[in-house]
Amino acid sequence: MSRWRGFSRLGERLRGRTPALYLALRNLSRLARQETLDPTWGRIAAALSPGELAVQAGPFAGMRYLPFAGGSGLLPKLVGSYEMELHAAVAESMARRPVRLINVGAAEGYYAVGYALRVPALEVHAFDVDVLARQRLRELGRLNGVAGRIHCHRECDHRQLEDLIVARTLIVCDCEGCEDRLLDARLAPRLAQADLMVELHVEGRPALAAALRARFAATHSTTQVPMTSRDAVGAAFAGVLSRLAPEDRGLALYERDAPTAWLWLRSAAWPGSGAR
Repeated sequence: MSRWRGFSRLGERLRGRTPALYLALRNLSRLARQETLDPTWGRIAAALSPGELAVQAGPFAGMRYLPFAGGSGLLPKLVGSYEMELHAAVAESMARRPVRLINVGAAEGYYAVGYALRVPALEVHAFDVDVLARQRLRELGRLNGVAGRIHCHRECDHRQLEDLIVARTLIVCDCEGCEDRLLDARLAPRLAQADLMVELHVEGRPALAAALRARFAATHSTTQVPMTSRDAVGAAFAGVLSRLAPEDRGLALYERDAPTAWLWLRSAAWPGSGAR
């Protein structure tokens, strides 16, 4: 048995028997080494963003980036096509002039740092349970000169929402299925005052979208945003994709395997808001 296979089997045993220890050792290992892209992704990333990695299009165009992405594809973020269905909602959310962003499931900081770059003086509270994600987020914030306005936290709960929501608070939530439990205005009444952009995780819960819409019907104007086919995305990002070989363009556009959807909920409580 090779040394690599031995380490691999040890890792599998640890993950099955002591998942907390496995996670801690994995994070320590990643923190201790310099992360790099595999050769294929590295070649495509270099063609997309020559010289220095940066987002090329979309609402966060120009944001400098690191050679990794947590829980999602790096290349679509560099292209700027990542979650392109939300681009109109992101633009609208910024036009509503938020003063605070709560980003639940922030990963390495695409939204947390992107919003901080685009909205002057915005205060950001970013939550992620993964210590490695929080380290990456801080690094991305420093790279873009906004680290001083970003506060990193581990896990978000109703008490923290109540403490953090103020007038003109925007919540961007991608918490891998906790949205139904967390976004409960009976337990966090100040949610009625916040704008909400929520990724839906409907596995085993087909009625989730309808339940959330009904929950906030009295306080928010709601738009459901479906995922669209990436087959037609090329035209919108033709300039960026023209730097790539045709066989690499698909890799640079597809950020997920399964389709998803989002809810964009605008609070009627915002000063000057006509949403209802």
